[in-house]
Amino acid sequence: FDGAKLGYAGVEFKVPQRVTSIAYIGREGYSTNRLEGAYFQGSDDGVNYTTLFVVDQVRAYGYPYGMSFRTVADGLNADKAYRYFRIIGNAGMPDVFNIGELKLYIGSDSGTGNAGYRVAPPQGPSVAGKFNNLKNSAYDPYYSNVILLNEDRIYQVGAAWAYEKLDLTKPFSLESYVYMYHSSTNKAPTMADGITFTLQKDPRGLNAFSQPGGTMGEALGVYGRVWVKNALSIELDTKINTINPATNDECVTDTSGYGPHIAVVTPAAKILPANHGNLAKFTHSNKWYAFNISWTPSGAGGRLDYSFDGKSYSYTVASTVKQFGGTDVYWGFTGATGEETQINAVAFKALPDQKPQTAKVTYNPNGGVGTINTVTVPKGSIHVVTGQGYFRDGYTFNGWNTKPDGTGIAYQNGQTILVNDDITLYAQWKPNVALCTVSYLPGIGGTGGSTDTNLVVGSQYRILGPEAANVSRPWFNLSYWNTQSNGSGLIYLPGQTITLTGDLTLHAIWWSDGR
Repeated sequence: FDGAKLGYAGVEFKVPQRVTSIAYIGREGYSTNRLEGAYFQGSDDGVNYTTLFVVDQVRAYGYPYGMSFRTVADGLNADKAYRYFRIIGNAGMPDVFNIGELKLYIGSDSGTGNAGYRVAPPQGPSVAGKFNNLKNSAYDPYYSNVILLNEDRIYQVGAAWAYEKLDLTKPFSLESYVYMYHSSTNKAPTMADGITFTLQKDPRGLNAFSQPGGTMGEALGVYGRVWVKNALSIELDTKINTINPATNDECVTDTSGYGPHIAVVTPAAKILPANHGNLAKFTHSNKWYAFNISWTPSGAGGRLDYSFDGKSYSYTVASTVKQFGGTDVYWGFTGATGEETQINAVAFKALPDQKPQTAKVTYNPNGGVGTINTVTVPKGSIHVVTGQGYFRDGYTFNGWNTKPDGTGIAYQNGQTILVNDDITLYAQWKPNVALCTVSYLPGIGGTGGSTDTNLVVGSQYRILGPEAANVSRPWFNLSYWNTQSNGSGLIYLPGQTITLTGDLTLHAIWWSDGR
């Protein structure tokens, strides 16, 4: 492709292909700005070309001598298969073809899920249909609990976001394993770049993904020029960090190379050493690392507890609103490779479960015929009170009450209850006979009074004395009871037994004790 002149170089496929990404290897002595503004194009006939991608220097990764660059699906029109492809410069950059190698990647942008792990993943529940897989991420076809974030190839990026969001006002826990190593067929000595577990409330939701400003691997799917917003990541970075110590995540500060590390990071355009919370090293090995995460709400925020490689950590979020912009968040994993590769995969052991806690509504027949019936409902839900078909000889059903004797809260069938805790409803019964009351009034000059209720018409009843009837008058004694307050009605004496014929009102008639 040598030639410091405006022109093009291209390729012809015997069978039309869908190019999903492209890469350049620059000729020594030429930096990345030599490629800015070049056009990558496709054609059906080799004459009429459609521009599929315009090279943007910011998306390139350059060294002082030579360079490499690769697009991802972002910005590359790869919807159609073409037979002819070419890269063509513009008048402002005539020496665009000082490149030593042009690579075209064809086929689907999504991963195949065929990883070739050196160690079989731990078993767990199937996660099929529970995640939105982006870029190279895919369900593993052989292990139903595994998502392969990216295969063991250069410049692979992937994200898997769970469809079911998390409510950070409630606790949750996740049990998983992560694999970050070469496939069984890869003999290369170096590996990179790693995985993140991320909580996010990015406006893109299930389609959130970073557009790196440097290499794809370094961005880990969450950092970069267009980073994942309103997020928090636990970073599992396997890169041996020895370059650009002040500008990006490839070095968290150590003159000999910091090595594989775990840290809590708030995604941004650039991640510097100081942006790493709970920074700690780990040993990069050919194994599935147990990676468990739990969340405990507290006040306006909460505590994120996590364990990895046998060590436990804790990170406090002061405010979920400030960190995420709200309390409902998407969660998932991202992974990436750059010029060095590895498999990045997650095996799930137990997914977060925030199903509402339950409460019991118990219907008690309270002397009626029938077994106690209990209904289980979610806490905080609305329950419609429903009769259970109980009956009681000589009585008519008269609704429900939260206390057996009817002194609690009364409910009728068809009413609704907000159920926050267990509740028992007791059937209330009304006798199938006429009822009446006897009322005792204090009379002229007296105080107090009382009423006997639910008395059966036709039954025998004994007239109460003043103390039992709760009436009194200082320096006076009760002479008798009368149906009229002035004593002109029927007279009833304390202790007298009568047959009740209906409601009866008695007035106290007093006589002085002589004082």
